[in-house]
Amino acid sequence: MHQSVQIRQELRMNPRLYQAMDLLYMPLLDLQQHLKTELEVNPFLEMSEPDVDEPVEAEQEKAEEEPEDETDWEAILLDGFSVGGAREQFEAREYYEPVAVEYQDIADHIRDQLQLQSLTDRQYFLSEELIGSIGDDGYLQVALDEIIAGANERRDEVVQRMASGDGVAVLEDPFDESEAED
Repeated sequence: MHQSVQIRQELRMNPRLYQAMDLLYMPLLDLQQHLKTELEVNPFLEMSEPDVDEPVEAEQEKAEEEPEDETDWEAILLDGFSVGGAREQFEAREYYEPVAVEYQDIADHIRDQLQLQSLTDRQYFLSEELIGSIGDDGYLQVALDEIIAGANERRDEVVQRMASGDGVAVLEDPFDESEAED
């Protein structure tokens, strides 16, 4: 047995497509005859023919009705596409209210990545000390033994504050260099 997914395009001829093709290729007299028969068969269709008596006056009325602020495309085409004018002349500028964007520095980015790792409480405590020692350029700013000393000082403060807590047992032993390298 085999299962697969394929994407393909097909052109299937349906009755509407046949009808549309027939209408496109009809000569003018046949098209007029076809439209007349459709008008006779379908009572909901109506034929409206334009007035042929005064075509010049109708064009003048249309020219008078056009607003002046519309773009005269014929003049642009004849002028060689040089519209001219500033952008504000053709488009209304929208006002955008400035929105404060949350800034995430490298320490926040590394903390987000730490959440995805399966670390023990001890490893997480030491990694927080390491993150605090990383500069904006992404490099450690202090030596590893200074980081270990700082982590042990902080560990001592936490142990003193939470002497009776359950989480203190994890932090009883001081950190060593092998843990920090890991």
